[in-house]
Amino acid sequence: ALQLGLVGGGIFVLRSAARSAISLGGFLSFYNGGTCSLERARGKKDAFNPFAVGGLIGIAGGLPGYLTPMPHAPYLYRNTRALAGAGLSSALLCSALPFLFGGGTSREEAPGAPPVAAPEERVTPPAALPHALESAAGELAPAPAFDESPPSVDPAAGWG
Repeated sequence: ALQLGLVGGGIFVLRSAARSAISLGGFLSFYNGGTCSLERARGKKDAFNPFAVGGLIGIAGGLPGYLTPMPHAPYLYRNTRALAGAGLSSALLCSALPFLFGGGTSREEAPGAPPVAAPEERVTPPAALPHALESAAGELAPAPAFDESPPSVDPAAGWG
């Protein structure tokens, strides 16, 4: 870019930035569209969805070098291992993205899936514990005593 001069270098940088932005936008649209489509089709939101979509994106990105010889990467031409490596590395990276940026640590049902049944028993929240001490007659039972003194230790007794 420095050999092109100030104006030519600026144009080169802007074109390169625009290509990178379009490439990233295309990847993200295929990634999000593919994972959402798989979530809806499978009815599950788990790590398989981004793994499968990432693998397909990696293979699609490696296909041009696989199908036609390129002067800067002749080793990719008809190299099945390179194509499989592109798919696997992209799949692993895409399946790690939800865990790196949050949202992928829990297993949830997809938005189109039927709702999960509520549990039969309700858990008493900590703020409602004094009400749990009520007796059957509706009277408040005395709260248990709390001893704030540290426990005494007998060194002669040992651990046992």
